[in-house]
Amino acid sequence: MIKISTAQPSDLYFINHVYNQTVNLRYVTADSFPQSNLKRLENYLFKDLTQFPIYIFFEGNKRIGWGSINLFYNREAYQKVGEVSIYLEKSNIGKGYSKECLSILEKEAKRVGFKTLLAYIFNNNIASVELFKKQGYIESAMFEEIAKFKDYSTQDLVILRKEFT
Repeated sequence: MIKISTAQPSDLYFINHVYNQTVNLRYVTADSFPQSNLKRLENYLFKDLTQFPIYIFFEGNKRIGWGSINLFYNREAYQKVGEVSIYLEKSNIGKGYSKECLSILEKEAKRVGFKTLLAYIFNNNIASVELFKKQGYIESAMFEEIAKFKDYSTQDLVILRKEFT
């Protein structure tokens, strides 16, 4: 069973390590280069962690990944719309953790008052797209070749949405 805790400054190296494992995959994140620990610290320090916490996922005492819920767009009409992200440590991908992590993040999103969650996923990240759809997310938008990398490769971005009652 997966447990969570709110990320602490001591977790930032782990968060950045897990995130940077995804950069070279080219189907998880739009960053072309690994992020520095300093950049991650800056992002952490300027984030409203009371409303938009970063969570560490644990299996037993072992950290297996992290997730976050961010504000979709900083305008009054969108205050109840969040964007959800899940990153698992490379050795934990494919073990069925993502479904449970997503369920946990949805509960946390409801707890802090979100009514809608969005997931931005590259269309060729088939496992993630299928996971979110199985959990009740519907495709709301598709942006073809919107991500353009420095090596001239492109990615399509799908936006999936789930409404809470």
